[in-house]
Amino acid sequence: DLDALDFGDQVALAARLAETVPEVGASERERFTVVLLDEYQDTSVAQRRLLAGLFGGGHPVTAVGDPCQAIYGWRGASVSNLDGFPEHFPQRGGQPAATFALAVNQRSGGRLLALANDIAAPLRRRHRVVELQAPPAKAELGQTVVALHTSWAQECAWVAEQIKAAVDAGTAPGQCAVLVRARSDFADLYAALTAADLPVEVVGLGGLLSLPEVADVLAVLQVLDDPTANAPLVRLLTGPRWRLGVRDLAVLGRRARDVLRADSGSDPGRSRGSDPGRTRGSDPGRTRGSDPGRDEVDALEAAVAGVDPCDVVALSDALDRPGHEGWSVPALQRVTALNAELRLLRAARDEPLLDLVHRVIEVTGLDVELAASPDAVQARRRETLSAFLDVVADFTDLDGESSLSSFLAFLTAAEEHERGLDAVSPTGADAVSLLTAHRAKGLEWDVVACPDLTAKVFPSATLRGGWTTTAAVLPAPLRGDAADQPELAGYDKDSLKAYVQDCRDHLEREERRLGYV
Repeated sequence: DLDALDFGDQVALAARLAETVPEVGASERERFTVVLLDEYQDTSVAQRRLLAGLFGGGHPVTAVGDPCQAIYGWRGASVSNLDGFPEHFPQRGGQPAATFALAVNQRSGGRLLALANDIAAPLRRRHRVVELQAPPAKAELGQTVVALHTSWAQECAWVAEQIKAAVDAGTAPGQCAVLVRARSDFADLYAALTAADLPVEVVGLGGLLSLPEVADVLAVLQVLDDPTANAPLVRLLTGPRWRLGVRDLAVLGRRARDVLRADSGSDPGRSRGSDPGRTRGSDPGRTRGSDPGRDEVDALEAAVAGVDPCDVVALSDALDRPGHEGWSVPALQRVTALNAELRLLRAARDEPLLDLVHRVIEVTGLDVELAASPDAVQARRRETLSAFLDVVADFTDLDGESSLSSFLAFLTAAEEHERGLDAVSPTGADAVSLLTAHRAKGLEWDVVACPDLTAKVFPSATLRGGWTTTAAVLPAPLRGDAADQPELAGYDKDSLKAYVQDCRDHLEREERRLGYV
C-alpha cells in the first residue's frame, strides 16, 4: 500500500530471483570466482538462500564463523546457517563441504579464554565446536577481578576507581571500556566516570539519549511535539531545575483530572473503575539513584489511570490551568514559569529543527548551567550535548525533511532497536568507551569493566513478545529456521507452560553467547 520496500523485502526478493532465474547466479559466479563469507553465523535464512542460489552447487565458497558468537538472533540471524553450511553448499560431487576448526585465539590472554570457554561450554556441546586456546606465549596473560557490592552506587564508584587506577598506572583512557547490558545503566556510570575526571565517550545513539543533559532537551522536544506526552513532562517537573515534590505532583495529578472532568462533564476515573489512590510500586530489585522521580511518575500514572485514550488529559493542560487550591507557593511559581517557557517554545515549533533545539537549550538555561559547571564537568557535558546536536544536524527523513515529529520517531526507533539501528563505533578519541555489550562485538581494549552482572539484568530474563501472545510476530513453525526455535507441542495449559520454559532456556543460551563475546 505504501509502495515501499524494507530491507527484509529486498533480501527476500533477491533470494527468490537467485533461486528461480539461473542466469542471475551464472552471471555472479562469473564475476566472483572465489567467495569468502565472514561472520557467517550472523546471516539470516533469506540471506543464506540468496547466497546458496548464487554460489551453491560446488562453486568455491568458504564461510568463517563461530556459532558461540551468534548474538543477533533477535534481528533474524540464524545460527543454523553455520551448522548447516556443509549441506547448503555441497562440493561439485554432491558430498558435504569440508569443515576445519580454528582453535587458536591471537587476541585474548589464556586466563580470559578460560573464563570465556566456561561460559560457552553448553553452546559448544550443541554446535560441536572446539575450545579456543591462546598461543603458548599468552597462556598466562590476562587478569579477571570479581567484586560484589552492596549497592549500585557503590558499584559504579568502584568501576570508576578501577579504571582511574589503570589510567594513572599508564593505560591510555582509549584502551579502557565499560560494557553494559541495560542502557538504563549509562547515566549512573557516566556520572561516576566523569566524577573521577576521566574522559568518556558514549558509543551509540541509544546510550547518548540516556545522559541527563540530552534527556532533558529531548523531554522538552517531546512535550512540544505532543501535549499528551505526560512522562517527559514529569521528568522535567521532578528534575533538578523545577524540583516539584510528591505533594505538589499529587496536586497536579488531581488538577489534571479536574480539567478533564470540567471539559467532558464526567468523572473519567470512576466511570472506568480506576482507583486514584492506588499507585504502582517501583521494582525493588532495580533501585537506581539517578531516577528519583519514578514513584512520582507512578503516582501520576495512577491519577490518570482508566481514562480513555481519546479523552486523556494532558498534564500540560493542567500546567496551563493550574488553579490555586492545594499548591505550595514555590510549586505554583515553578509550574507557572515552566508553562511560560513551553508557551514561548511552542511559538517556535515550526522553526528548522536544529534552530529549535538550539532555542530549547537557550530558553531552558541549559547553556548557562553548563557554563557554571566546573571546568572538567563542563567540558564533558558540552561534548555530550555537541554529539546530540550532530545527530540533529545530520537527520533527514525519507522525504528529505527534518520535522520535529519525524526526528522524535527516529529517536524512538533508536531506543527500541538501538542494537541494530546505528553502526556507530568508537571514534578513536583517547577516552573511556561506554557502550552496550552488543555494540562491543569485534572491538578490543586492554581494560574492560562489565558492571551490573546481576540476575535479570545480565543475563537478561526479559522475554520479548512471542508469536503466541503477539499477533505481529511470525509464528515459529513458519520461520525458515523453525527447527532451531522452541516448539509448541500443543495448545493446552501444560503445553503453553512448557513452551514458555523452552523460550526461557533459549534466551539463556542467547545471553551466554553475548557473555562469551
